[in-house]
Amino acid sequence: MTAKSYSKRLVQWGASATALGSIFTLIFTLFPSVRIPPRTPPPKLHAAMTHLALEHGMTFGDYRKRTPWLADGPSPADPRELGSVIYFEVTLVGFTNQQCRVTGSVYDAQSQSRVFNLNEISHFTPEAEHDTASSQLWFPFPKKPGSFFVRLALYDHKGVRLTSADSEVFITAVPPANASAHHLRTLPPLQTSYER
Repeated sequence: MTAKSYSKRLVQWGASATALGSIFTLIFTLFPSVRIPPRTPPPKLHAAMTHLALEHGMTFGDYRKRTPWLADGPSPADPRELGSVIYFEVTLVGFTNQQCRVTGSVYDAQSQSRVFNLNEISHFTPEAEHDTASSQLWFPFPKKPGSFFVRLALYDHKGVRLTSADSEVFITAVPPANASAHHLRTLPPLQTSYER
């Protein structure tokens, strides 16, 4: 291609672009209701866990009576085993129809080391762009005296951790032969949230 033919093509392309722009201007002038739809921004994602609360001195059997939807599943504990229930609320934005899950672990408050994982997992599938739900998980008393807390973690459908939250610290003064050995100590819990 010679320089002359290349320059001729550029002039033709320029004329075509100008003509096309004039046509669009005429359409938008004659028909003002015609608009190019704006580009939809990607959804804002947000996840949070709040309102953590502990209830002590509940056997697993009593917990099952309170949560009948667990009756057909495998039993992670002896019905007579004494433990606690942690209640929590999950808020999810931008995760519509994506199954998310909450897992938990009991930690030693002094060493910050994990003592054991909770056997149960809570699943959430938001039905709206902005959805909130509450749930609960049972766990047995730690087998040794000390101070402990529960750390919950929220994961998306791909297994990515979105957020975590810590409960208040509870103290076991003696090996847990009965519920009266356990009580709460009020400390500010750590709560985090995920936003993108």
